[in-house]
Amino acid sequence: MFIQSCYVLILALAATNSLLADCNNAIPRTTPDQAFTLHNDGTVTHNTTGLMWMRCLVGQTWNGSTCSGISPGYTWQNALQTAKGFSFAGQNDWRLPNKNELVSIVERACLGPAINSTVFPDTDSRGAWSSTPSGYFRDYDYNSSGRVRDYTAWGVDFGYGSTIKYSKINEYEGLTVRLVRGGH
Repeated sequence: MFIQSCYVLILALAATNSLLADCNNAIPRTTPDQAFTLHNDGTVTHNTTGLMWMRCLVGQTWNGSTCSGISPGYTWQNALQTAKGFSFAGQNDWRLPNKNELVSIVERACLGPAINSTVFPDTDSRGAWSSTPSGYFRDYDYNSSGRVRDYTAWGVDFGYGSTIKYSKINEYEGLTVRLVRGGH
């Protein structure tokens, strides 16, 4: 009985460790290293989409080989405002990506974060804002003449790589911002 219990415990620990692994090598990579062109200025071009991304989250610093620091949390409006006129790597046309653009850099073989950590080092597993309002979960504000207000916008949870609707107005959401420019 003791040996059987130890065997079950060992199997449970092995299963737990495989769930906690960064990347599962049995799953084909959706964003392999060769899908990107790395630039020396802290940017990267996704060859499939033609989009140029900041390798670090807004609030982090590119030191020539990795990102350092912690990205603050942003509300959706703060994220949109931060992107306006943002200057980095000699460019000032950075913007908040739309939902589909943000999903294009999700690495499906990895969790926590679900992103290629060679291309996007030190990425926070929190969600990141997109510029796309959700169009769902509209709330009627009966105190202001029945006006409809849209309270949610799409983001990507980089812990698991899933799209999620987040509240635009609540400070507690505190999502990160990764900016993009260009495209095909």
